Amino acid sequence: MKTKAVYPLLAFAAALTGNCLALTPVLEEFTSGKLDETHFYQYTIGNGKLVQKGEKLNFTALSPTKDDFASVELLTSYPGIAESWQMTLDLTNTSNAGKSAGCGFMICNTGDRRDRLFVDFYGVSGIKAGIIVNDKDAPVGKLSAKVGLPKVSIRVRFDAATKLMAFSVSLTDKTEGYKWVKIGTFSPTGKGGNVRANWKMKADGVFGIQLYGFGHSNKIKAGKLTLDNLAVTSIP
Repeated sequence: MKTKAVYPLLAFAAALTGNCLALTPVLEEFTSGKLDETHFYQYTIGNGKLVQKGEKLNFTALSPTKDDFASVELLTSYPGIAESWQMTLDLTNTSNAGKSAGCGFMICNTGDRRDRLFVDFYGVSGIKAGIIVNDKDAPVGKLSAKVGLPKVSIRVRFDAATKLMAFSVSLTDKTEGYKWVKIGTFSPTGKGGNVRANWKMKADGVFGIQLYGFGHSNKIKAGKLTLDNLAVTSIP
């Protein structure tokens, strides 16, 4: 995933959020046919685009370049480090391009957007996470999964008490009923967790959420890389 290229978007998106830096429940099924610019801010590189089609968010690159990328940042909900919350998302990848094309999501520290975690879904090639601290790759432990299928659902649950993000996957989607299997934990405080990095977040710090797709010299039509059923909620 293009980590360096995302940073300008994040900084600009922060300026758009105004006083919306708080958790607001979100359920986005991408059924309207067009992204609501008051809810999502899109950034693109090359000929990559994120478009709503077939009641899903689709990444496309119809005239591919070496590096095509598109992301949208959720502008209506910024969950905090002092509250417990969760995010769920359904992903499909039938591009059969291995690690040359994928989709996924990123969670960043809005107080210092050089700190972020991203999760790529490569279809049958599996899931892999990456951690960035001060705009540099950080060592990553075990936070990956071999799913063997072109679709997966991912859940992130953040516990305000332990300050850990727990990552789980389900091979069934929202319609079929989720069956979660935990694959690891991430600590943004640098303490505990399967993987960790000290993002030095303040007590009132909040997280930004982005969805994205990418391709490297791959023609990608709508329906190959999709994201759906984004949900962000507080938890007890």
